Amino acid sequence: MRVSGPVPRSCVSRATFGQTTKGRAAVDLYTLTNRNGLAAKITDLGGHLTELHVPDRNGRMADVVLGHNTLEPYLDRTTNPYLGSIVGRYANRIAKGEFTLDGTRYTLDASSGGNHLHGGKVGFDLKVWDAEWMPDNPEGPALRLTYSSPDGEEGYPGQLDTTVVYTLTHDNALTIDYRARTDKADGGEPDQPLLLQPLRRGVGRHHHRACARTERRLLRCGR
Repeated sequence: MRVSGPVPRSCVSRATFGQTTKGRAAVDLYTLTNRNGLAAKITDLGGHLTELHVPDRNGRMADVVLGHNTLEPYLDRTTNPYLGSIVGRYANRIAKGEFTLDGTRYTLDASSGGNHLHGGKVGFDLKVWDAEWMPDNPEGPALRLTYSSPDGEEGYPGQLDTTVVYTLTHDNALTIDYRARTDKADGGEPDQPLLLQPLRRGVGRHHHRACARTERRLLRCGR
C-alpha cells in the first residue's frame, strides 16, 4: 500500500538521541524512509526499534511498535524490558546462570530470579553499536550495526563479532538480518523481541500484518 500524496524520497537520516549514563557515549537515532513513505526509527544503542510507521487501509500513517521517545527509559530495564532491542549474546534464560560447552563449565550472571537472562547485566541491548547507514541500498534504505563482544564478556567464551542489518524494503517489509562470527563455540543466539500495537490513540481502526524475516548464521572460525 502506498501513502496518499507526493511520493517521498527514500532516505536515511541521523539525529542525536542522547548520551549513556556510564561512559557518556553518544547515542544516535536513525530514521529509514522508503519510497512509499513507511518509516522505521532505530537507535545504535542496542539496535532498539523505537518507531515503525505504516499506513492503514486508508493510507493514514501510524506507529505500530511500543517504544520510548527519549533515550533515558532505554537505559533502565524497569522502564524498558528489552522493547525492540537486540538481546544477546543469548536470548532467553539460562538456568542457574551455568552451562557446559565442549567439556568446559561456564558461570554467568544469575541475577534474574537465580537465572541468566538475555546476555547478562550489560547485554547487547545496552551496548552502543557501530553504525553504517545505506540510503542507496537497492532493496530499500538500510542500517548496518556491528558489535564485537570480547572473550569473557558477561562470562561467555570467545570473541563474537555480530552484524545486524535493518532494511525497510520498497515492497514495505522490514527485514532484520543477523550474522555472527566467533573464534570459539560460545552458545550464543541473539534475537530481537518486538511488541506491536495494532491501535494507537487518535488513529482510526486499522489492520496491520507484521512479518519478521530473520536469518541467523553463526560461524565458528579458527579451527
